[in-house]
Amino acid sequence: MANTRTPKPLRLITMNTPKGQEVQIVVEELRLCYEVNVVHMVVDVRTGMQKQPGFLRLNPNGKIPVLIDNNHDAINTIDRPFCVMESGAICRYLCSRFDTKRVFYFSDPCELSEMEQWVAWGLSTLNPATDECIKSLRHSDQRDDSAVKYLRDEVILAYTDLENHLQSASPLGTRLYLAGNGQGKFSIADMIIWPWINVSHMCGLREMI
Repeated sequence: MANTRTPKPLRLITMNTPKGQEVQIVVEELRLCYEVNVVHMVVDVRTGMQKQPGFLRLNPNGKIPVLIDNNHDAINTIDRPFCVMESGAICRYLCSRFDTKRVFYFSDPCELSEMEQWVAWGLSTLNPATDECIKSLRHSDQRDDSAVKYLRDEVILAYTDLENHLQSASPLGTRLYLAGNGQGKFSIADMIIWPWINVSHMCGLREMI
């Protein structure tokens, strides 16, 4: 186990949602491999704290998760620490800083590209489609059944794309992971996509998993 402790612990402001879990999984995997020191601060965005001036200094978009790296100053200023917003960017930043052995990343350009493609697909396709579908079902008193069907169909289409990829391209049979030669290697692509698959039942799709 490598020790990559920083002089000051990193701080992750998050909430136990699929988007927050994307980063939490990466943090825990890096902690196991490299003893990365990250302090979690779990918040409830329903209180509106993420719209307060103090939080907006960390992330002007007013959303979680946010990673605070107290070991570096923010770019072009010295009055606040370096912060990373957006779950995908946080995952990449953490791996670029700490995954020195490329346990969850790739050195080969083609394998790295495949991983980045599925990261992009998760962040732009499966994850937002699932989020919108869940929101449409949560507010049942205002539910538009045609909109719900459309959103659920979008999620099903995304799962179809995912299944086709996992069933192809490996001489050893079904892929175990999204990126890498053979059956693939566990990477941040899997970590970013898994939390959204884990809430598929909230879209009424558990039978597909």
